[in-house]
Amino acid sequence: MDPQYPTKPARSYGPQMKMTIQPSQHSDNDRSTGELRALDCNLTALCDHIQTEGFNSGAFSDMVVHAMGSTYNLHRLILSRSPYFRNMLHGPWKEASAPVLTLHIDDKNVNGEAIAMALAYLYGHHPKLNDNNAFRVLAAASFLDLQDLCAICTDFIISELWTSNFLAYQVRNACAASLFMYDPHATIFFCN
Repeated sequence: MDPQYPTKPARSYGPQMKMTIQPSQHSDNDRSTGELRALDCNLTALCDHIQTEGFNSGAFSDMVVHAMGSTYNLHRLILSRSPYFRNMLHGPWKEASAPVLTLHIDDKNVNGEAIAMALAYLYGHHPKLNDNNAFRVLAAASFLDLQDLCAICTDFIISELWTSNFLAYQVRNACAASLFMYDPHATIFFCN
């Protein structure tokens, strides 16, 4: 037995199923590359499955969410990725056990496309941002407290803003203040 790899106990997965984890016979570089490739493929397949079956089809959903005129058959476990939903579904609120939830979004910057993109993000879908939706998705992400999505939107907005189109963004979206609220670097960039 190689002292570099301590023996791990067998893991039991049911009455007759046992799995023993053995150390790899490959070098660390080979193992890392192969394991990372397998992990990447598995995560990609998992995200695709969750997106297709969970979000798009609503298979096995345990909650209905109404938002911006649309109905989504969703899953509490996935929704709990959002601190907004996690607090709502685990707290003493009536929504914690309700099978139907209606989101009352009073931010005029959030529209149906933006909320759909934010909900899809919870299911592993990377948003397809453009000049017309980035601020709206940022507002929806802010509403749902999705900080990673806020950062993605802010990075996109900063990368696409130039002094020549900044005013057009501000006038068209009427929420440029959100940019400065989420990224202090934007304030430095535009105010210097």
